[in-house]
Amino acid sequence: MASILVVIEQRDGAIKRVSHEALTLGRVLADARQGTVTALVVGPGADAGSLGTFGADKVVVAVGSHWATDGLCGATQVPIPGADAAQPHVCTPEQVMAGKKVGNRVVVLDGDGYFTGISMAEMMADQGKKVTLVTQLGSLAKYTHFTLEAPNLHRMLHEKHIKDHVLHWAESVEPGKVTIYNVYRDGYKRNAGPALGKLPRRAGTDTTVLECDTVILCTGRVANAELFAELKRRKSEWAKNDIKAIYHVGDCYAPRLIADSVFDGHRLAP
Repeated sequence: MASILVVIEQRDGAIKRVSHEALTLGRVLADARQGTVTALVVGPGADAGSLGTFGADKVVVAVGSHWATDGLCGATQVPIPGADAAQPHVCTPEQVMAGKKVGNRVVVLDGDGYFTGISMAEMMADQGKKVTLVTQLGSLAKYTHFTLEAPNLHRMLHEKHIKDHVLHWAESVEPGKVTIYNVYRDGYKRNAGPALGKLPRRAGTDTTVLECDTVILCTGRVANAELFAELKRRKSEWAKNDIKAIYHVGDCYAPRLIADSVFDGHRLAP
């Protein structure tokens, strides 16, 4: 039995003609060999309505994720007040790479702890900007300790005069400033007994204000889950289009490391 994989290319929500042609040929080949056709959809924006007409037995959605535009972070599970990438003084990494204007004084909020935050900081420093990197983690780009990149990255940060505030996070973002706080600012002594709706220790209120022109939000990634959710809502249409199953893998299921996304593919392949 032949198993044929067809990668579906799309742009701005429109499936490219070559993808339709490839699926048609894949269907012919699979039928001749009593095989199956799997359509792999990559890139965000594909239209759920058109995917049902492909003639594939399985559809695998791998449309990735995007950086949160509101400062959502895994450590806090809430947006940062005032963080809004629609505003001129706030950017996501995608917006930076697309050319959105960045001021001279830059604060990078890194809730991810891998390469994106530190890369944004280095990129801004190379452009001659004054850069401060803020992370709630105990060290910068903490995951790079596992990849053995950390020592040299710390040398780079020192050499390029990138300032940092570790064990800090943003309380608010406003034009011209970011207010940050130490994540351990609450008191160390526990209260004698619990009280409903109150912390079991003194609530800290001290903050630090960082003046800046631009804030870059590397706070966390959000799955592009809309396409898979829409396809699932249309499950009643699968049978008439000969679709037996639809899966989502990689970042559109949940943002993760590339190794985990590769494992998703291996697990699905059989």
